[in-house]
Amino acid sequence: MKIASLFGGSAERTHALHEQIESADSEYHWWFDHPVDWERPAQTLYVTGWCVSARGRDIFAMRACVGRRKFLGNYGIERKDVGATLRKTPAERIGFAIAIPLPRGKSQVTIEVQEWDGVWRPISSREVFGNRDANSQAPIDPKYFIHNPEANPRIEFWLDRPLSWPKKTRHLRVSGWCLAVSGNEITELRARVRKNLFPARFGKVRPDIGLRFDNRPGALRSGFSLDAIIPPGRSQFILEARSDKRPWEAFFVHPVRGPILGAPLDEDAEFASDYSRWIRCYDQLQRDDLKLIRQQIAQFHYSPLISVLLPVHNSNLKWLRSAILSVQKQLYPHWELCIVDDASTDRKIWPFLQRCARRDRRIKLMRRTENGHISAASNDALHLATGDFVALLDHDDELATTALYFVALALNKNPDLQLFYSDEDKLDA
Repeated sequence: MKIASLFGGSAERTHALHEQIESADSEYHWWFDHPVDWERPAQTLYVTGWCVSARGRDIFAMRACVGRRKFLGNYGIERKDVGATLRKTPAERIGFAIAIPLPRGKSQVTIEVQEWDGVWRPISSREVFGNRDANSQAPIDPKYFIHNPEANPRIEFWLDRPLSWPKKTRHLRVSGWCLAVSGNEITELRARVRKNLFPARFGKVRPDIGLRFDNRPGALRSGFSLDAIIPPGRSQFILEARSDKRPWEAFFVHPVRGPILGAPLDEDAEFASDYSRWIRCYDQLQRDDLKLIRQQIAQFHYSPLISVLLPVHNSNLKWLRSAILSVQKQLYPHWELCIVDDASTDRKIWPFLQRCARRDRRIKLMRRTENGHISAASNDALHLATGDFVALLDHDDELATTALYFVALALNKNPDLQLFYSDEDKLDA
């Protein structure tokens, strides 16, 4: 898929968009129930239909774009009329509804789909005409549309919770992340329901968002959560953000409805928004886990030696020590650590490495007489290696304790594998 250059001409961007939409035909199946006539002038364009992934992947959201303005749609409406034909269960809600306030005159509306990776992919682009005097009527119950007249192009956000909006609720817990991609960094966030304000706990560490936005200011601490009380009847739930003490900016609006009588607090187990909690729940090894892993390693029919290459140059001893310890703490014991000091001028580096090698025979050392940079140092470390496989480690990185174990496990399941790729996470800023 080709992406239009930010500096390219309009013709180039239009051509790239058409290419993306053409490729979408093989990625998605969809249908627009409304509008029947896209060129009919409207004040608000109501788009409804259904959409599924041709590859069986989950669709998280849909939206419409008019120039730089973005309008979030409501994806996940039940469509019994087409669900059976597409062999979808009732739980797989595939319908959508998008309300798009149109500017005066001719403009282009692009419909986009978002999957788990957070990437918005265009599936259709239509020419439309805005007329403030036209009478626009929603083709289905208006409650299905998310009205976002104040959609803010400078704010990127995502709601991890709720995964689906309840029909009625007294207590609403909302969490996710929010980031200013232009202008001043966001410092506060709140929700507004009628005249009631609910300040958010803003600034939670989100390493995944820091990585995605290349450590843009505010990205690492972009997480938030809040609890709101919904009054009886129909209301609008509005999320607002601001930078320093500047005016509040609305960036998300969703219809909500509070019960006339009291309702119990919704209980669910959506941990995605609380990253540290997710780690505690799903990425912590218990004593029984360690025991089972060691038993499995002892039963491996193939125990390859893995050579870890570690080029070093004037490293911060704190991070270098952590990197070496992360190798020594591997649950899989069949490894060797090949360290090359690339002519460090810090006099503490070489004595420290020598002490590490004396304490662990699996550590091999070499000291270069002149600085050759990371490629030369890595090649020298490769000359020290005698393992069946080679792993690369930077001097300020750490290996998860299960890293080499999973490599060996994969090789025992499929001995023909030759190349392994692992993802990364962030421990701190």
